[in-house]
Amino acid sequence: MKNRTLPLLFLAILFNFSAVFGQYKITIQAYVLDQDTQKPIPYTNIGFIDKGIGTVTNKSGRFYLQYDEDKIKSDDIFQLSCIGYEPLRLTPKELFDTLQKNNTLFLKQSIFNLDEAIVQSEKRKIDSIGYSSYNSNLLAYWKDDKALGGEIAALIKVRKKNSKLLNLKFNIVENTADSLLVRVNIYDKKRKKPGSNILTSNIYHTISTRKGEEIIDLSPYNIKVDEDFIASIELIKVYGSDIQFAVIAGSGGRSFLRDISQDNWKELKEVGIAFKIDVSYPASSVKSEKRQKPEDITIYWDTSLSMQSRDLEKELTFLKKYLAKIKKANIDVITFSNKLEEKKHFVLEKGDSKKLTHMLSGLKYNGASDFSKLFKENKKADQYLVFTDGYATYGDHEFIYGTPVFYINSKKNANDTMLQEGGFSSEGHYLNLSSIEIPKALTYINHLVKDEAVYNNDSAKEFVSGIVFSDSLPIQGCKVAVKGTLVETVTDSDGKFSIAADIDQVLSFQHFSTYSEEIQVGTSKMMKVLLKPKYENLSEIALLQKKKAEKEKVSVGNKKVDRQKLGYASFTKNKEDFPSMAITLLDLIRGQFPGVSAYIDREGQSVVLVRGRSSIALNNGALFVVDDIIQNGIPDVTPPQIESITLIPGVSGAVRYGSQGRNGVFLIETKLGASITSSKDGKKKSLLVEGNDYKESIYLLDPNQKRPEYLNTLWSSSTYNEALTIYYELRKVHKHEVPFYVFCSDYFKRWDQEFSDEVVSNLAEISNDNYGVLRTLAFLLEEKGDIKKALVVYEKLFDLKSSYAQSYLDLGRVYKEDKQYDKAFEIYKRILENHKNIIGFTEVSKQTESELRHLLNHHRSHISHSDVPSEFLTVKSIPVRIVFDWNDPQAEFEFQFVNPNKKYEKWAHRFENNKELLLKETRHGVASKEFVVDDSMPGEWIVNVQSYGEVSKQNPTFMKYTIYRNYGLADETKTVKLIKLYNQNKKVTLDKFRI
Repeated sequence: MKNRTLPLLFLAILFNFSAVFGQYKITIQAYVLDQDTQKPIPYTNIGFIDKGIGTVTNKSGRFYLQYDEDKIKSDDIFQLSCIGYEPLRLTPKELFDTLQKNNTLFLKQSIFNLDEAIVQSEKRKIDSIGYSSYNSNLLAYWKDDKALGGEIAALIKVRKKNSKLLNLKFNIVENTADSLLVRVNIYDKKRKKPGSNILTSNIYHTISTRKGEEIIDLSPYNIKVDEDFIASIELIKVYGSDIQFAVIAGSGGRSFLRDISQDNWKELKEVGIAFKIDVSYPASSVKSEKRQKPEDITIYWDTSLSMQSRDLEKELTFLKKYLAKIKKANIDVITFSNKLEEKKHFVLEKGDSKKLTHMLSGLKYNGASDFSKLFKENKKADQYLVFTDGYATYGDHEFIYGTPVFYINSKKNANDTMLQEGGFSSEGHYLNLSSIEIPKALTYINHLVKDEAVYNNDSAKEFVSGIVFSDSLPIQGCKVAVKGTLVETVTDSDGKFSIAADIDQVLSFQHFSTYSEEIQVGTSKMMKVLLKPKYENLSEIALLQKKKAEKEKVSVGNKKVDRQKLGYASFTKNKEDFPSMAITLLDLIRGQFPGVSAYIDREGQSVVLVRGRSSIALNNGALFVVDDIIQNGIPDVTPPQIESITLIPGVSGAVRYGSQGRNGVFLIETKLGASITSSKDGKKKSLLVEGNDYKESIYLLDPNQKRPEYLNTLWSSSTYNEALTIYYELRKVHKHEVPFYVFCSDYFKRWDQEFSDEVVSNLAEISNDNYGVLRTLAFLLEEKGDIKKALVVYEKLFDLKSSYAQSYLDLGRVYKEDKQYDKAFEIYKRILENHKNIIGFTEVSKQTESELRHLLNHHRSHISHSDVPSEFLTVKSIPVRIVFDWNDPQAEFEFQFVNPNKKYEKWAHRFENNKELLLKETRHGVASKEFVVDDSMPGEWIVNVQSYGEVSKQNPTFMKYTIYRNYGLADETKTVKLIKLYNQNKKVTLDKFRI
């Protein structure tokens, strides 16, 4: 693009992500005026429609807008809109041409035909509509002043015609700005989204409240509505230098967000921004309306595991009495847990429901609750009855509108807010049989009655808090669990925790650096826990000071000398500098030393050149010296064994090693060589001589190894029905044990794959938002290729642990697997850009680079990649890529890789060996590791694994092993295995593969 030297339209270059994702930008500065009066129009919405590029004018009608040139196409529309004016729409060319002439854009006033006002005295009744309940974990927010023109909106259901809007109320959770100027908008509903603004004048309001309820008076504007509408608050101006503004929301309902002026609306189907609106309506319309009797009823009956504790007798009694009043109807019953079962049809005659209720009374309860497929049948019923506790563990609620839905629940512990909002949104009702009697429930279902119950799901929980110490220092990442359950949390950076627990329950405390402890909960709600360290606590500060004081040393084989005293140029890479993905010596050399080429030639031989191909005979390979022993060719030593590599280039190498070193010398010091004291002859032992020869005979991994003895009876079953009976009996005792469901799911594959899947889905029901349990479930779903369900679980994990770098990496990968390439791309960019220098992101950056290259290799046509550095667009293949994921950042284990020459290397994830790594991973929630194997060493490779540490009966350590062949190429293959890591306390062979 050529540079444009206009006074009003500027070309600029934005340097971010260190210019890696740099973009050419267009900057516009202009004014918006009234076409007739020539006066400025304040707070006009400006921007490109549905492009996320917009702003609003200031009080003087001036606006400033900057955008990436390549994000706007010639057919995009630039729009200016304001209440009381006709919208102005321009193409980019028309906008450019207009601004070349003048820096002013004009809007024409709209002409409104106002209805004749009839003044009469009428009695009106006061009511409130909107959202009366909320969830303290759900928020809608603005986080910076770039959100000008952004809107927070909610669908509001209208109960009575001719309702006048009096007050808009909402609760502010946070407001760091000095004050905010907002505009209230009232939209009609168009295809269930915000349509036209029905207001004829602007409603401005200044918010200075820091926290608490905010009330906006709407009564002077005489706004009357007959139908459902959408209310929003729009950010117009920020006073002060900081803005963190959040309002509370509720589970259920329907909301909309617009990030910036003129942007597209984002719909939130299961969240209602907690707007509450006081209204008045004619008293004459107040009467107890009787609902019309339905002719077609659909009953959804939740048979998920958690519903086993329902008050079945009360629910069936209510159903019998209700159907007795209906007398005649066609009824379809659909049971559901992790999937919908086939519907069963009943014809109700004379109110006789015996066959129907008898069928419901004999149901078994198993599996997760997936609400996403409800209400999808082609023929809609006149009325829906949904018997459930409302907890969506496998698929979220999708409410319907226009057909009454009655949610019926008999459990005290239920998702009351969601059930209430679902009933209200559909013009039905929430019938909470745990708090009301059957006669009142019958009144609610037979008449149009307002639901005035107030719920707050968080209020019923009892929490215990505390601080965990060791050696007088707080412990971050200590696992705190209620013994015998899956209720679990971890301590924060200050060692603090809070967990739902009752008096006399036992809390267990576990961290890999300390001995575990169990403490019974007493009457005090604040605990101070001191854990005994397992290992000697060295002074890290003293060690760091010592390292700083030391001069930089360079290994020259048999000794280390100061670099300044070496007398010639050298280049050193220590183990801290090594690429984390490196699995061969060539991986450590390639691209790490100046003037060095490392590659595989046509004969499959490894070649390392320092000076380039200057020799006629091409005999110019570098010399390798390992632990002061000269090698014949490139040595068979691998990255985890190496302490440091030093390159002495050219003539300098010949000074010490003669003609052998004339092409450069690589001095390699191994970890064994660095740590072993000199022998009697004064020479160090070499790792190549002894220490890593693979001579073991190891068993292959057995998926049924250490299967619990109580499962032997299940494995001995001779029929499917016998197996089912045994399973349900065993579940009574082992309901909260993850291995029970994993082993049982494996077993039932021989009888019924669908039931096997149902057994696995129970992990979603019992998880109690337990990170490890849900991660294990995600591994299992990926192993069997159910990416849709895995995505649901990973999204929930992201919500639970949004501070974990692993959550971003996992979500990006599973979005890619689900073909949501644009979402995956945005997450990968966010990790690599790392604007806020989030330390955890650096821990997963290497994997992210691999995933981003893979995405661009295969799917670049699906995403806009113009801002991607060229290095990521180059197709790079890897013969074998291995990724390990584990369900607990504290898991301790060790991998052993055996190369075709029967030499092995180890990678230990153990606190005793790698304290700094494990503490860092626990802090940032990193629970995965990537290895790559190139074709420099063809033949058979072996991967062994061994587990260490304590084993939890309820929730032990599981691992996902993923191996890619020909990674990045069209013929790529992928295999996923779930590993019961906790069973492998003796080394076993996980896999064998050939290069």
